[in-house]
Amino acid sequence: LVKANYLNTTSNSYYDTLASAFSDSASGSSIKVLVSVTETKEPTVATGKTLGLVLNEKTITLNNVTLVNNGTLNISNPTGGAISSSSTSVLISNRGKLTTSGTGVLNSSGSNTISNYGTCEIKGFQILGTSSSYPTIYNQSGASLIVSGGTVSATSANAIYNLGTATVSGGTVSAQTVTISNRSGSMLTIKSGTISCSAGNTIANYGTCNIEKDTNSYATITGNSKHPTIYNYEGTLSISAGKISAEDQQVIVSDTKATLNI
Repeated sequence: LVKANYLNTTSNSYYDTLASAFSDSASGSSIKVLVSVTETKEPTVATGKTLGLVLNEKTITLNNVTLVNNGTLNISNPTGGAISSSSTSVLISNRGKLTTSGTGVLNSSGSNTISNYGTCEIKGFQILGTSSSYPTIYNQSGASLIVSGGTVSATSANAIYNLGTATVSGGTVSAQTVTISNRSGSMLTIKSGTISCSAGNTIANYGTCNIEKDTNSYATITGNSKHPTIYNYEGTLSISAGKISAEDQQVIVSDTKATLNI
């Protein structure tokens, strides 16, 4: 008998581990979590496979393993649930297409919550990082990240460390140190949403950063009393819309080797 920890609601099949549910389910299947469970086998979505994962108010704890997505994975939940890890392993390594929608929490305290090498869209969920050293979302070179809803937050490190292409068009992004670190050669576009930092720069730009108007809205970017809200170190910063503010600090600082267009 198989312990019924997961249900493939498409085929009505039960699985004891997320690894077996991912490997044995056909593309197009939806997998529902039935009980809170700790996983010690690495769950992997194969290349070319599309799966849905519904957390169903349950918690999946990854114990020294990483959820790897090489295909298309949609993590959703209308009523809550979580995937968490306290180990030094990345929580989710995305090399395909990853989408989060609805409500729930993805949380890592030992490494990146999401290391993105492919295409990742945050439509919902709280994407939380409590590691002191690792960004919540590490957007790798060549990768694409879209934050259109939900929240991305960090208690100590960056909320987003961008080496690829990142777009914020909604949701909330926050951190205690630098919230978004946009590195050399990368592209950051901010159209809408709320971005804030309680102790460091809200945006540190070394690449290309465009802050522009969305169709019907604009971004709100707030700083703190300790550091400038936006620090343009050596990249190109272009601002055509948005509400940017600071508390007893400079709103924007742009170094002589950087370019600022307003």
